[in-house]
Amino acid sequence: MHLGVKAVITKSFARIHKANLINFGLLPLNFTNPEDYDKLQQGDTLELTDVAASIRNGKNISMLVNGKTEIELHYQLSEREREIILEGGKINYIKNKLP
Repeated sequence: MHLGVKAVITKSFARIHKANLINFGLLPLNFTNPEDYDKLQQGDTLELTDVAASIRNGKNISMLVNGKTEIELHYQLSEREREIILEGGKINYIKNKLP
């Protein structure tokens, strides 16, 4: 459905786009420092670390670029949106909430 994409990282999101990402289980992330965007190049390898634990604990997420440079990312999610992301999307969230 989303070609292996796990997260979308931007400087900012439109409200409806962010909601759609969450519903599909894709994590909407923003650069904590917007200038970090310019540090990325096409072909870079991006590795997000401890994502689920960070979401559960309400902490920022670290991203390693090419295994060297660390960039801090943040998200703005309600408690319900966090649960939806951790369940893998809204369909899974609803399915798991039904008796």
